[in-house]
Amino acid sequence: QKIFKDRNAEIRIAIRDENPALMDHFLTNGKKAIPIVLVIDSSGELLLRYGPRPASVQSIFEEHRSDIENGRIEKKEVSRKIRNFYAKDRGQVISNTFITALNEKLTIRESSLSFN
Repeated sequence: QKIFKDRNAEIRIAIRDENPALMDHFLTNGKKAIPIVLVIDSSGELLLRYGPRPASVQSIFEEHRSDIENGRIEKKEVSRKIRNFYAKDRGQVISNTFITALNEKLTIRESSLSFN
């Protein structure tokens, strides 16, 4: 999909370990999880924060969190389950949830700008 078609958009990438001050503003459960996608407008306003993973994938981790913390399962086993999910899904859940969230934010933003 061409989300940014007909929009004056600029894409920048900030590497986590090279930008600790920025990353400290966007922690996930107190940790520097990656990837995080930030959509920021030209005035510096945060329009969308996405990541590190879609809610449906995060639920795989959450359902095993207490087992990891209690030593009943190793974190790498849960990571394997998540990788298997992504392999079967072929990235569709990431693409679909990100595009949906971004389109919603851009639609809301553009409709509010048209009334000002």
